[in-house]
Amino acid sequence: MILFRTKPAANESNEKVVSKGVTDSVPIATKGFAVDSASTSFRLFDFERRIPKADDVLIRIHYCGICHSDIHQVKNEWHNAKYPMVPGHEIAGVVEQVGSNVKHFRVGDHAGVGCMVDSCLNCKLCMLSSHIYLSFSLF
Repeated sequence: MILFRTKPAANESNEKVVSKGVTDSVPIATKGFAVDSASTSFRLFDFERRIPKADDVLIRIHYCGICHSDIHQVKNEWHNAKYPMVPGHEIAGVVEQVGSNVKHFRVGDHAGVGCMVDSCLNCKLCMLSSHIYLSFSLF
């Protein structure tokens, strides 16, 4: 696994981080390393993260892992790649904002996310740890 670390800006502290300028109606300007095709090198890429929802936790990403499945996707070896692509689905960071329905995270908590998001955690498949088979889960 390859790890990337983002350095905090000079005006940021390592203490609890509170979102600056994030509202419920404005997408979040973000930078990441992307590829434009199966044969290009990584480049710094500007993109927008979607507007946080009531069930979301907004995380300032400090580390991002790239595993073998990301490399297969980057090289389009599974023939379903969409470019530009910002690979990396195993992240760790600090919570900056929590949605109104979130009960188990607070601003300043350390958090990590695996490759699955938006599973319901309540149905039979989720209860059996088989959420990868849900039709509505996102990778």
